[in-house]
Amino acid sequence: MRESFHVPYTALACLEAGRVAVLAPHADDEVFGCGGTLALLVERQVPVSVAVVSSGADAEVRRGESLCAARILGYDPPAFWDLEDGGVVADEALVRRIVLWLKETGADLLLAPSLWEMHRDHRAVSGAVRNVASHR
Repeated sequence: MRESFHVPYTALACLEAGRVAVLAPHADDEVFGCGGTLALLVERQVPVSVAVVSSGADAEVRRGESLCAARILGYDPPAFWDLEDGGVVADEALVRRIVLWLKETGADLLLAPSLWEMHRDHRAVSGAVRNVASHR
């Protein structure tokens, strides 16, 4: 496989997709991670679905902020899965939940954290996503 497949050497004006799903380990990761991209996708009338995987301290405040961000950026309210903050595990249950959610959303593009993230919840979500392909 060519190196350019793994390492993009050019920037895109916007991702091409029919429907986009975003897995945010915590409320705010959907905005800090890809908020600009989501705004561009919504502007192009691409449906966006967001799932916030965990909740923790100040959960209601962070949930409210995430709902507010969704309104401002123009996508539907996120789904909140309420897994334990700091305790997300890339187990079969999480993989199945992601697979089911992707079927529900009909997404053809998934935005998720990198395996090289420092936070354990981010790495767990990324690890679960790596296993999703074997269930589809």
